[in-house]
Amino acid sequence: MRDEIDQWFVGFPTKHQADLSARFRSPKRDQHWPAWWELYLFRLFTCLGYSIEVHPVLQSSSARPDFYIRGESSGFYVEALTVFSGIVEENRDPTREACVLDAINEVKSTAFSASIEFRRVGQQTPRLTKIVARVREWLDSLDPDAVSAELSDGIDPPALTLSPKDWLIVLEAFPIDSKFRNESPGRLIGVGPPSSGPVDDVVRLRAALLRKCKYYPALEEPLILAALSMSTFGDIKAFEQALLGSEAIQYTPGATGSRGWVRLRDSAWMTDRGPTGTNVSAALTASHLAPWQVTTKLPRLWLNPWADRPLEEPLPFPQALPEKNGAVRYLDSVGEAADIFALPSDWPGAEGSP
Repeated sequence: MRDEIDQWFVGFPTKHQADLSARFRSPKRDQHWPAWWELYLFRLFTCLGYSIEVHPVLQSSSARPDFYIRGESSGFYVEALTVFSGIVEENRDPTREACVLDAINEVKSTAFSASIEFRRVGQQTPRLTKIVARVREWLDSLDPDAVSAELSDGIDPPALTLSPKDWLIVLEAFPIDSKFRNESPGRLIGVGPPSSGPVDDVVRLRAALLRKCKYYPALEEPLILAALSMSTFGDIKAFEQALLGSEAIQYTPGATGSRGWVRLRDSAWMTDRGPTGTNVSAALTASHLAPWQVTTKLPRLWLNPWADRPLEEPLPFPQALPEKNGAVRYLDSVGEAADIFALPSDWPGAEGSP
C-alpha cells in the first residue's frame, strides 16, 4: 500500500509536493486526511484520463480551487473539503482538552499506561507544568507488579484526581505487561477521554458545504465540491440531508389523509429564501474513504438540480439525481474502482488492511 501511495505522490506536480507531503505526514487529523483526500482525487481523475492543474488562477475571483480538471471537450473545477464527526456534549472544550492531553502524554512510563476522564473542563488552560509534575510523581510512586496483583483480585486501578482551578480530571493507571517494559515508552494515555451525546454530522456537513458555496462566485465553468466525511455516521443519508434538506412528516391535525413526507428548506442548496449554492454544479462525496479502500469504493456524484451551470461531463461514479421536489434517484456506478486505479480487486490484500 505504501508503494502504491508513493507512486501517486510522485505523479503529483513537483512544485506542490512539499505542501502536500507536510500535511500528509502530520499527526493532526485536520491536516493528514484533507491531504490524503486531495491526493486521492488527483490520482482518481488522472487515472480517468484527465489533465489536472493544481490551484488554478480564476479570472473572476482571487480564490484558488484545488484543481482545474480538463477533458477532451470540457473542463470543471474541483474544491476539496474534509469534515469530521462531532459529538454535541455540554461543558466540553476540545481545544483546551487537547492542550492538557498533549502535556500529560509528555510523561513517559515503561511501567504504566493511563486512562483519562475530563469530569469538568475549566474556562482557561491550567498550569500544564504542575499537572505534568504531579502525574510523573504519582506514577513513580506505584509498583506495577503490586497493581497487577490488585487488579487480578478485582480491586479498582489506582486513580489520581487533579483539580487545577475549575477543572476536574481523573486518571487511572494500568500496568504494562512485564515482558514489554523494556521497550521504548509510547503515549501515556491509552484510553479516553470518553464522550457521549448526539452526533451533529449533518450540521457540520451542511455548514462546510454552505461555506464553500458562499466562497466562490459564479465561475465560467462548472464547480464540483468534493466532500469527504471522516465520521462513522457520515453516510449517504447525512449527505442527502446536508445537500437537499432534512426529512419531515407534514400533516394537518384532524384532517384525514393529510399526512405526507416533505423536505425541509434547511440545506446547502435550498433555504427558506429559495435555491442557494447555484454556483455549484455538483457535489462528489465519500464517507470514511481510507487508502486501503480505494479498490472497493468510489465517491458519489450529486448533481445540483438548481445549478446555474449544470455539469455535463460524464463521470463513471455512482450518482444521486435529486429532483426539485426533494426526491432523489440513485444510480449505480458505471465503472469499477479497481479497474480505474488498475489494481487487483482484492488490493492491498489481507495484510495491507488494518
